[in-house]
Amino acid sequence: PTVQMPKTLAEHVGERMVITCAKCSHEFSHDVANLILITGENTTLHSVRTRAVCRKCHSRGDNTYHMVPQS
Repeated sequence: PTVQMPKTLAEHVGERMVITCAKCSHEFSHDVANLILITGENTTLHSVRTRAVCRKCHSRGDNTYHMVPQS
């Protein structure tokens, strides 16, 4: 079987990463271009979602995410 490499920010330029807090369900988003400036283009989406801190309850952890096209 083929091993799938983790998705990186570089693969999602022009999109927004919408993150949902695992603790309080608050939803927040970031432009991928800005995330690349902060963390680098080879940062995985998994790494971003687990490092993200909720602005509402300040928790960090097993957040979920989805990608949306930049409007």
